[in-house]
Amino acid sequence: MRNGIKIEIATVCVDNVVNRITRSYYPSISKERYERLLNLELQNAQELQIRQLDNDFGRMLAIEEFWKELQLIEN
Repeated sequence: MRNGIKIEIATVCVDNVVNRITRSYYPSISKERYERLLNLELQNAQELQIRQLDNDFGRMLAIEEFWKELQLIEN
């Protein structure tokens, strides 16, 4: 159940970023620029999420675990 929750949180975060970039720039943006913006926005979202959870050590560890698992899935 815990992994399912982490994946669901990530999906919502990614969906929000993709939707925001798509509404703001598409179709007047090149695919390469779109991908760069998407990667930058996702990195910023990850950094913000970790900073917001900095005071709650347990939740911070859960987020770090999640990103490690996500990277393993992507590789």
